[in-house]
Amino acid sequence: MTAAGSIPGRSPIPKTSGEKTHIAMTGALFTMAVAFTQENNMSAINEQTKWEDEVYLLAREDRVEGGIYGPSNKQARQLANRTRYLKTAVESLQDYRDYTFFMTPDDPDGTLAGLAGTPEGKLFRVVVPDSEGQLLAFIYYQKRNGQANRLNALASQQAITSLRQQLEQDTGSALDGLTALQSGLQSLTAALMQLGLDEMAAQVTSMAASQKSQSDQIQALMLAFQSGMRALALVEATPEEVESHQLSNLYAFQVLARQLLPLDGFDPSAAGSGTGNREAQAKYPGVFAFGEPRGLIRLDVTSDSGAPTSKDNPVNGTLKVDVDGEMFTAYVSFKVQGASSAGYPKKNMKFELFADAAHTENVSLKIGDVVPKDKWIFKANWIDSTHLRNVLCYNLWQKVMATRSGWPRRDIDNSYVGKLGASAIDTGAIGCPKGYACVLYINGEFYGIGDFLYNSSRKDYNIAKNSPEQIMIIWDGAINIPALTDNGTWVMDSPSKPTAETAACLDRWRDFAQSAQDAFTAAAGTHLDKNNVVDFYVFLSFICAPDCVQKNTTFITWDGTKWFFMPYDLDTTFGLHYAGTSIAYPPDLNLFDNGLAMQVNRTFWKKVRTTFQAEMNARYAELRDNGLFSQCGVLELARDLLGRYTPELMQAEYEKWPNVPSLSITSLDQMMDWTRQRIAYLDTFFSYQQ
Repeated sequence: MTAAGSIPGRSPIPKTSGEKTHIAMTGALFTMAVAFTQENNMSAINEQTKWEDEVYLLAREDRVEGGIYGPSNKQARQLANRTRYLKTAVESLQDYRDYTFFMTPDDPDGTLAGLAGTPEGKLFRVVVPDSEGQLLAFIYYQKRNGQANRLNALASQQAITSLRQQLEQDTGSALDGLTALQSGLQSLTAALMQLGLDEMAAQVTSMAASQKSQSDQIQALMLAFQSGMRALALVEATPEEVESHQLSNLYAFQVLARQLLPLDGFDPSAAGSGTGNREAQAKYPGVFAFGEPRGLIRLDVTSDSGAPTSKDNPVNGTLKVDVDGEMFTAYVSFKVQGASSAGYPKKNMKFELFADAAHTENVSLKIGDVVPKDKWIFKANWIDSTHLRNVLCYNLWQKVMATRSGWPRRDIDNSYVGKLGASAIDTGAIGCPKGYACVLYINGEFYGIGDFLYNSSRKDYNIAKNSPEQIMIIWDGAINIPALTDNGTWVMDSPSKPTAETAACLDRWRDFAQSAQDAFTAAAGTHLDKNNVVDFYVFLSFICAPDCVQKNTTFITWDGTKWFFMPYDLDTTFGLHYAGTSIAYPPDLNLFDNGLAMQVNRTFWKKVRTTFQAEMNARYAELRDNGLFSQCGVLELARDLLGRYTPELMQAEYEKWPNVPSLSITSLDQMMDWTRQRIAYLDTFFSYQQ
């Protein structure tokens, strides 16, 4: 089966293990029985009509040895056999449409007529009808030694169309919709069984029974049905090569199995035995999951009120999310999101997801490696016409943490230190916002492109709601870092009910942060995590994020003593002004020691720099050497995002919002040139020598 995320029709190269390593290829698409010809020592390879399941990969210890038995010729011999095999198979494909036969009472599988009317070595196909006699699928055979050897099966276009019509039936109520889905599901199950996937069909039909409520049932059936329809649609075509048929089937049903997994706890590896983890859905109701998007996410909002206009007046509607062709639909309440950005013409929007129109039950959406969320944000990127900075910087921060060695590696891993049992299980929290490139339509009208981000909360940092020493502080304004002055510039998200113990934790921080350099350096290992503070400093220096020096940071501790700095809202980077009106921050800006920051904070960061200067210089050198801190590193991340938009879509964005302030200010070229100059400055600042 094609691996998740691989290219349809191409075989993935798995990780190697052991001394003798092979390149695993897709299994033989035909089961042709041929005689094995004895190898002989000749100057030319005596190829055989034989499918080689593997192609040998030379190991380091293999000797360079020729001859028909020598390792140096083993790959060539295997590939020659495959070529001969495929040549024979392709030649047998010619005119197979001329050999089409039908099932009859005397010939229930159609093979008797097929064998009688098909020349030796040729392909023929048998029509598989539904209960009403309509064409449902074709089953393909090859006549070989007078026998019918089944190759594969393909759904017909007529069957696909019939299923689509049932799915798209106009219904007037949830009950009617459920009935239509169940009816369509029966046809889908029949198609799966005709294609020889009886166990998968059984898994699909039993899904509804595992849902506790009608709304969960409809949601699960909708996603399963849409996944099944996509699977059948992928195999409805009939190209000339039977190999393409088989690969399409493999990929299509991999897609179906992948979507059944988050909905029903279905284990694809157990499909052969007809068993699966039926308990998973019951433990996690109302959670719908998708893999890491390979393309652009499409958001379709339907609302009688149109787009929201303020943070205080949410509007209701429905939201359909399309992730690589897989659909998720929920009722939503949505409103304008953001502080200063709320006044921009193009709005950020926060969506809260519900399973029912009355908004009595939330439903959660999981995309990629994030915690399931019932609140998601459309980030409009008003100040950044490139639509790159926010998500690019979040992705870069994750990559920076991933290059650390040992344990704990990521900042969030510190929350698992010393834990056992259930509390030690990785929750999926990543300790950082994450977003995906998207396009938004409201009532069928193009609204704009942007980022689809999950709404960050304490769960994304593994912070308990009311544990006195697990503290999460959001730097909303220009905060006094050493004193933590309670003047409205920061918000304590957790604990929701602070205690005297919580206050004592804050006082210990104040004593440390305001101490003189010697005492600060001596106690730094107790109150700061070296990996975190060093990476935070060099990362912010590289992207030049002035807002995060004293605001736009999540400040957390899991034990009330050691604190971590977690960046967010990274659009004011690569020189761009916070309003998007200019390139305001030069490449040679000393980020942590300039007039933009309060003096108390400049003093604090100087003490941090003095304490960890050697570690910062070494870490910067490591990130320069591995290519993350380079023009190429930034360009790779940028191309990944830009490649999801078409030029036409970008043009539509600029025509829809012609007054975006940075439209004539920034571009990919500006970011690349600024990065080049920034690196030249930082190489000196961090004493880097290539």
